[in-house]
Amino acid sequence: MMLVAVSALLSTAAWAQSAGYSVVAKGFDQVEGEKVYLYRFDGGNPVAVDSAVVKGGAFTFKGDATGVEGYRLVSKGLKERRLAEFILENGNITLTRDAERVTVGGSVANEGYAAYNKALEPTIKRVREIAIAVRDTTVTEEQRNALIEEYYGLQDKMTAVASEHMELNINNRFGAYLLKSQGREFDAEKVVALIEKMPKEYCDAGVQEVKKFAEIVIKTQPGKPMTDFTQNAPDGTPVTLSAIVKQNKYTLVDFWASWCGPCRKDMPHLVKVYEQYKSKGLEIVGVSLDDKEALWKKGLETLKMTWVQMSDLKGWRNEGAGLYAVRGIPATVLIDQNGIIVARDLRG
Repeated sequence: MMLVAVSALLSTAAWAQSAGYSVVAKGFDQVEGEKVYLYRFDGGNPVAVDSAVVKGGAFTFKGDATGVEGYRLVSKGLKERRLAEFILENGNITLTRDAERVTVGGSVANEGYAAYNKALEPTIKRVREIAIAVRDTTVTEEQRNALIEEYYGLQDKMTAVASEHMELNINNRFGAYLLKSQGREFDAEKVVALIEKMPKEYCDAGVQEVKKFAEIVIKTQPGKPMTDFTQNAPDGTPVTLSAIVKQNKYTLVDFWASWCGPCRKDMPHLVKVYEQYKSKGLEIVGVSLDDKEALWKKGLETLKMTWVQMSDLKGWRNEGAGLYAVRGIPATVLIDQNGIIVARDLRG
């Protein structure tokens, strides 16, 4: 009798696991008669996976959830009307629309998503207020600068909220989704530790990429030995970073590109620093993330960059930038003569 009961239980569990997902939506009267589309954002690229026609304000999607991706429900094409965003996982998921919002139910991951969105609401509201305020022509330059400074502080706050909710949901699909979509902004050691705790079924290629990035961040922090690489100078001559480092008291590696506005804005500061400290043992190595040789060389001339330059002309796939986990430019790494990283991301 016990064996029969256990067998029945296992059969039920296996059926539930293979039953896939059922997304039942209601209250979508504003798009009555329209076709709605379910999009998966796979690595940032939208892929339509299903569609349905709204009848009586309701529609249903069925399928099998694989991977860890964000999903978006839209009508009239991807850019026309966004209806909802949620995490798709096997089970019974409900989408209920009222006058203000869409509520997602029946899913642990989406409960985590809802809590995250609620935690972000006050900050997002203030960000929108700032976006309007900075365009106000009556705002003084001092007030505008204060608003911009507040804006960047709020960006940091949103990153902190995302990191917190990633940790809270590390055992479900939403935590994995947050890690994949924003993990490069989180504390690297925390990311690596949490990935070790994450259920194996969520550790897909995207999660592994974030882990690899975090490991490089940890490896290239101040106090760690530099990572060497070789790329070509503008005249085609190979330049090896370690060779430059050995010849100077300090070497500042500057990741930049001719098309980068903030890089161009910072360049006069670097020119002045180089003129002042070159004779005292400072060298600068510019690593360009350009992918067009002519634009790279023109940028060097226009910006009066007379120090060592190198590039592999692979744009954002620059191998040197990858070795130092560069996620935005300008980015700098200061290295002493012994090849030890002294500081990162110095500006101005």
